[in-house]
Parts: sequence; C-alpha cells; structure tokens
Amino acid sequence: MAEKKAAKKEEKEEQDPATKLANFVVSDLKKAMTGAIHKQSTYVEELMSALTKKAKEVALKGEKGKEKAAPMTPIEAIRKALEAIQNGSPDASIWNDAVDQVKQKIAEDNTLSQQDKDDLNLYLNEYTSFVYDNMLNDSVIFKAIKENLIANGYGKGNTANFRALITEGNKAEMFERQRLIEKIKNDLAQYDPVQVEKIHDIVAERYQKLINEKRKEIANAHIDKLMQGKSEKAKRAVRGKIGQLLMENRMRIS
Repeated sequence: MAEKKAAKKEEKEEQDPATKLANFVVSDLKKAMTGAIHKQSTYVEELMSALTKKAKEVALKGEKGKEKAAPMTPIEAIRKALEAIQNGSPDASIWNDAVDQVKQKIAEDNTLSQQDKDDLNLYLNEYTSFVYDNMLNDSVIFKAIKENLIANGYGKGNTANFRALITEGNKAEMFERQRLIEKIKNDLAQYDPVQVEKIHDIVAERYQKLINEKRKEIANAHIDKLMQGKSEKAKRAVRGKIGQLLMENRMRIS
C-alpha cells in the first residue's frame, strides 16, 4: 500500500506543466457547472466535448483514415490542446476552434436571453485568457526571448549574450523587442487576435524586466571590479540610485 502511494506521488510530481494545467482546467470546469449563468453547465460540457472531439481528430491524422482511435478523456484532450499552444504546433488552434464552436451553439440557442448569451461568451473569453496566461509562465517566455536573441546574433549555442545587446544601447534593445514581437505575431497567426495582443503585452513586459535585471547585474559586476578591496558598505553606497545611474551611463548601458 505504501509503495502504491509513493508511486502515485512520484507520478504526480513528474507531471509536465501541460498535464498539471489540464488536470486543473478539468477540475475547475466541473466546478463551473454549478455556476449562476443560465445553462452554464450545458455549455461547459459542450466545451469539454468539443475539445475531446477535436483532439481525437488530431490523433487520427496519422491513422490513414482509420475509424478507430484510443479513447480520449477530457483531461487528455485538454492536455493535447495546451501542448499544441505551448509548442506552437499546426494544431495550436484546437482550443480556440472548440470555443468558437460552442459560441456558435450559444448564438443559435433560442432558450437563452441576450444577457445569458453575453454572460456565457464573456465566461468563455475570460477562461481562454486564463489558459493562455498560465501557459505563458516565466520559463517559457525567457526561453523564447533567449532563443530569439541567439538567432539574431546575440549569443551562440544555448547562451544568450545580454551584455552585447545592452552595451549597444536603447535602440538595439528596442529593435530586438520589436523583432521578438513580430516573430510572435507570425508564430501565433492562427490564434485569436485578442489573445495574441495579450501575449504581446506579457512578453514585452517580461523582456523589459529581463533587460533591466541584466543591466543591473552588469553594473554591479563593474562596481565590484572597480572597488575591489573596498568595504561592502562602500560598495553599497556606490550601488545606490545615483551611483548606479552614473555607472550605467559610464558603461553606456543606460
């Protein structure tokens, strides 16, 4: 019994982010079935059904027209949709396609008032935003920024050279940020434009935060080198706001 519990615990710990989020989404959607919106449970079920059907269609693509496929649970279907979003695969529109299908059914449902329809559509939009926000964690965004910089000549192998970019000045930083956004636009061309715009904002904010962090690291390293042998108190004084700005200007990295 103890071994089985340990095995289950280990399996849970080894779950990839998409599987963890898929488990949470299914659990959360089931809770949403008790929501206050008229027929909310009906359309939450419709969403899970549509996702399962579309994920199964993707799984059948390599089956050469065979009518059979392994049974797929809602968790497996949602995981497939989330993995497609995260990996930018050709099937990355699974989630949005399923949501659009449900929205169409909502529009055609004559038992719903216009307010009910608006509330259900708003719920679907907000939940889609939640999914995208959770797929775009810091590690995923950092990987995208790093790979883009390396591809544009700022680094080699698996290491980005942030110093080379920062010492070129603000114009270079802004230019690379724009190139990163353009790449995202191309990679996510099949996504809902509203969601893509939100992704732009998230990535641009993380890019600037990362550049600021790297600029501070470079300045602090330069201060440590210049003040080698000085007390930590003296170093902290130079690292203060005025000293930091002066040092950054001197290094041409502000």
